[in-house]
Amino acid sequence: MTEKPGDYGTYLHVRELLMLQLPADPLDGPGHVVAAEHFFIVVHQAFELWFKQQLLDLRKMPLRPLLPMPISRMSISRASPRSSGY
Repeated sequence: MTEKPGDYGTYLHVRELLMLQLPADPLDGPGHVVAAEHFFIVVHQAFELWFKQQLLDLRKMPLRPLLPMPISRMSISRASPRSSGY
């Protein structure tokens, strides 16, 4: 199957991505990664991608406050313990 430029696999570089799980011992070779090591590599590569996304999100976050006014200036109704019935 040939991939077109707009294909999912081409867009996400799936072939290259699936070749990035390399073992610590080069004598094992990419085809001989043990299951536990492969799991470790995949999980930590995914974490790194999530960290990259979080950094991007933080950089794109607006500088203005998310609340209309500081919490210290908001009026908070406080029920007295006697009025709560407990």
